[in-house]
Amino acid sequence: MTDPLSPLAKAIFKIIHIVPWLFPKRHRWVANHYLFEHVDRIRDSDIKLIKGSLLAGDFTWKGISVLIPFDHKQLSNVTKWMKKRRTAMASSITYSPPHRASSILGFQCFHLGFIPFNTFSDFYGGPLFLRSVYPKFCDVNTMYLPNGAAYLSLYIRLDDVATDTIKDVNVTHIRGEKRFLSLNPFNKSFGILSNGIKESAIEKLISKKATQVMRESLDVVDVLLRLWGKRLKSETYNVVADFVSHSWETTGYFSTDRPHFEKGDTQVVIDPRRQYLITGRSSDLTGVMMERDAADAFGADAIFIKGEARLTEPDYGFGYLSGLHYGIEEYAGLQYVLDVEKRLITSAAEVSEVFTKAKMPSRKSLSLLVSQNLSLNLIDERIDALKNSDRWFDGDYKEVFEKRVSNLEERFSSLRRKIQKRRDQAHDDVQLAQLDWTKRNAWLLVALALIQIGIALVVVDWTESGIDENNIFLNWNSLASYLTDWRE
Repeated sequence: MTDPLSPLAKAIFKIIHIVPWLFPKRHRWVANHYLFEHVDRIRDSDIKLIKGSLLAGDFTWKGISVLIPFDHKQLSNVTKWMKKRRTAMASSITYSPPHRASSILGFQCFHLGFIPFNTFSDFYGGPLFLRSVYPKFCDVNTMYLPNGAAYLSLYIRLDDVATDTIKDVNVTHIRGEKRFLSLNPFNKSFGILSNGIKESAIEKLISKKATQVMRESLDVVDVLLRLWGKRLKSETYNVVADFVSHSWETTGYFSTDRPHFEKGDTQVVIDPRRQYLITGRSSDLTGVMMERDAADAFGADAIFIKGEARLTEPDYGFGYLSGLHYGIEEYAGLQYVLDVEKRLITSAAEVSEVFTKAKMPSRKSLSLLVSQNLSLNLIDERIDALKNSDRWFDGDYKEVFEKRVSNLEERFSSLRRKIQKRRDQAHDDVQLAQLDWTKRNAWLLVALALIQIGIALVVVDWTESGIDENNIFLNWNSLASYLTDWRE
């Protein structure tokens, strides 16, 4: 068994123990604590945890759902590209862009097919050969919401090696570290500081591995978008990591009561007891959406976990893990809400400077606030589209969907009112500044007017030969004649 104390630490502590009368009471306590009392606990911290996992129990990382706002013309290009790839063995069904009226008034979803990676498919043509390990294929869908909102839905189905990367990872090589605050036993700062606790180191390792899977999958999305003539930053994507849990240890994720969970010899990154991470549950308590720290740990916007017993033999087309409806079932409605929430947060961040800075020029403030008009209108249209689309999404999530949309609408209305108030104030300040400038520089305006009159008098021809064509002279004579006749 590995001794958790270094030779130097043991030597210092033994000296203190042999001649305790040379050292203060506090230092004697530290030596006894680490030599005789705390040693077993240090060993437990280093030896008990031998595995690390992203989730508790047995699970499968099914895939990654990526939702991207697209305009109708770009979606039409994607449809044409996918249609060219369809082989003779594929379905004869053809997909055409939606009718203009129906794309404004109703909800439509079109499944365009699969794009295999590195493996040939009889039904979906030749694969895209990529330097990738984790992505298996991509399911492509186009979605049209009311009010003209259009999205491209890409579901990256992951290979089993992705699950192996983040489940039951051997972490016996990781040890917690402790160091002296001072090597001088007589120093009043003498003591032990825990630096790099093993649990934290394991979580960082697993999160890093999950981030690698996520990054490689999003790189594949970038490649596909470039093939379709579109370049976007990954920050504009809405990404949901899709998991399926298979064992009793994961029931804590779905329970509404405080779950009981013992990690044993495995350090779990997303602990079922962290219920504050759960932002939505299905009505049958078989699916949960988790956000905040759980998703931020490896670059996702949210995590979805579906509870389903592991089948001894794959039953393709049935169940959630083996189903063929990728990215358009279960949490699909919530992902659209997440996208609009992300837009709202971005819009709020862009105008936050106006509200947080103590002093900002009114013109700059007004410019920032006015620039958000289009973004706010788009958000308003998408919220209205979501309110009119709830019946198209999974009924088990209807209650949480409606609550999220209602909360989103309240937050949006609040932000818009605040922006409008600041905008009116900034507009009034700009108008007052202009009036003040005009008042202070009225003499300049008069001087400019006199200069303009003087220039006009100089440039005209006042000679006897040209005076008959001098408009100023002719107009003056006409006005004088009119006034004379009026007096008479």
